[in-house]
Amino acid sequence: MTKSIASGPRLLGVLLFVLLFSHSAVARLSETEAEVQARYGYPVFILPSPVEASLTKCYLAGGYSIAVTYMKGRSVRETFAKADKSKLTEKDILSLLQGNTGGAVWIQQDLAGQKNVPNGLLGWRTIDDQPRVALYDERTQAFFVTTQRFINQTNTANRRKAAKASRGAVASRDEERLLRSFLNGNSLLGAGRDLPTSSPARNGAPSK
Repeated sequence: MTKSIASGPRLLGVLLFVLLFSHSAVARLSETEAEVQARYGYPVFILPSPVEASLTKCYLAGGYSIAVTYMKGRSVRETFAKADKSKLTEKDILSLLQGNTGGAVWIQQDLAGQKNVPNGLLGWRTIDDQPRVALYDERTQAFFVTTQRFINQTNTANRRKAAKASRGAVASRDEERLLRSFLNGNSLLGAGRDLPTSSPARNGAPSK
């Protein structure tokens, strides 16, 4: 069963607060690097990303550690974790979702019992011709939002690198480790916890 994030009376007060006070502070997918920088300030760390022709810039803003992946100068994935390592509240998650609707409606996914989906993973998906996907991992306390197109590109690139087992694949894992470490508030040379890297939802209609 799926539900819109705006449904249910217990969410109404939280949602109104989010719309009135938090919406403008959240960067949006497809924004340019200049637009993201205007919201978050200068990046504190930059690293390449697994997908060719992309890079990830890390920011500290509004109490969050934020990693934004760009392709062709525009945001295609944004990952958020509290800088103090606390969990995201329902209000936090709604704010991040509302800032990235892309003109569509988020539908919460029922991920329980799906193959290869760990416990504590919450998911949302938009229903349109260019779907967006959002996940919150209660274990790592990290939220990310991206597009299905970028997920497909990432999965294709990962499969290609795994098949080649090249030196580039090892470098990619090192880059992902640095990103995880940054989002968890650790030293950039420290080890981080795993973050979800792709959507459990497949192409097509969301699970029901």
